[in-house]
Amino acid sequence: MGIVGRFRDRATAGYALAPLIDEVASGPRVVLGLPRGGLVIAGAVAEKLAAPLGVAWVRRLIAPKEPDVLLGAVDIDGDVTLNADAAGAEGLGPSFVAALARRAHNRLREAWAAAPGPDPATLVPGKTAIVVDDGMTTGLTMIAAIRWVRRQLAARVVIAVPVVDARIWAKVAEEADDAVTLDQRDDGPIARSEIYERFRRVTKKDVDALLAARADLSRMPVAEPPA
Repeated sequence: MGIVGRFRDRATAGYALAPLIDEVASGPRVVLGLPRGGLVIAGAVAEKLAAPLGVAWVRRLIAPKEPDVLLGAVDIDGDVTLNADAAGAEGLGPSFVAALARRAHNRLREAWAAAPGPDPATLVPGKTAIVVDDGMTTGLTMIAAIRWVRRQLAARVVIAVPVVDARIWAKVAEEADDAVTLDQRDDGPIARSEIYERFRRVTKKDVDALLAARADLSRMPVAEPPA
C-alpha cells in the first residue's frame, strides 16, 4: 500500500491535489479532465483553483477481445498515440489499427458534440493547461492528451494524477512541464479500487453536471490567480 492509502472518492483526491497544483501552475490556467473519471477529479481541482473546467477529449484504443490490452489513444482531432509493440503482439496491422482508431474517433466526436460548455480548444491557447486523470495504467491516454494540449498552444502543461506507478509516471512526466502526484508506488499499474473507497462508474449525466456547474466561469476570460 502507498503512503496516502485510499481516498474516499475521486473528488476528495482532487481537493488534496489542488494545493500542490497551485504551487506549480502560475498565471492564467485551465483545468482539463480526461473522460470520464478524470473529470470528477478535475472538477474538484477547478473548484479549489477557481479555474475554468473542460474535457481533454481522448479515447482509449482497446485490443479486440482483449479488454486489458491498451493499444493507444486517439484525440478529438483524430491524432493517434500508439503502442506499436502492443499492436504487433496482438497481430494487428496498420490498416486494422487505423479502422479501430476511426471508430473510436467517431464516438469521441459524438461525445464532444453532446457535451455542455465551450469547446476546450478555445480555453487553452496561452494558458497553463492542467491535465488531470483519476489513474494511470499505461500512460498512453495521458500522453495523447498532453500532445493535443500542446497543439492548442498551451503556454505550459501540468499533469496531475493522485496515485501512480513510479516507472510509468516518469515516462509520462517527460512530456509535461510539471507533474503533480500525491503518491508514487512500485507496484506496476494500479487498480482504481486500490486508490478509491468509492469508485463507481462515472456517467454522461455526471460529466454534463460537472461541466454545467463550471460553464459560466469557463466562458469568462481566464483571470490571473491571486498572488
